[in-house]
Amino acid sequence: MSKRLSAVVGLLLIAALLAACGGGGSQQSSGSSSSSSSSSSSSSQVQRIEVVGTEFAYNPGTITVKRGQPVEIVYKNEGSVAHDLLIDEFQVKSAPISPGQSTTIRFTPNQAGQFVIYCAEPGHQAAGMVGTLVVE
Repeated sequence: MSKRLSAVVGLLLIAALLAACGGGGSQQSSGSSSSSSSSSSSSSQVQRIEVVGTEFAYNPGTITVKRGQPVEIVYKNEGSVAHDLLIDEFQVKSAPISPGQSTTIRFTPNQAGQFVIYCAEPGHQAAGMVGTLVVE
């Protein structure tokens, strides 16, 4: 019985190590905020986008990015109440941001299409605080 227990514990440790080492991938910022064309390193350049939240909108309302290329959204709340920013398909979820504050959100979109950006604060999405992420 103790050999079985040791084997189970060993397998659990291996699974935990694999989960810790795998997953989200690295998000490296090259410091480049321009979108200059570079044929050799275009997939590693960070797409940096500034988004402003107010009552009850995102500006810009539509964000276009490239599939497989890291994205960095600098999200600033210029409203008078807390707002957040979510994109369910990419597990993007900021904490509620207080008025005048900002946060940086990093992710790499792995599928093309159009996806809803929304504020999950009660009533905000229904009030029109939605946007669109276009992944080409």
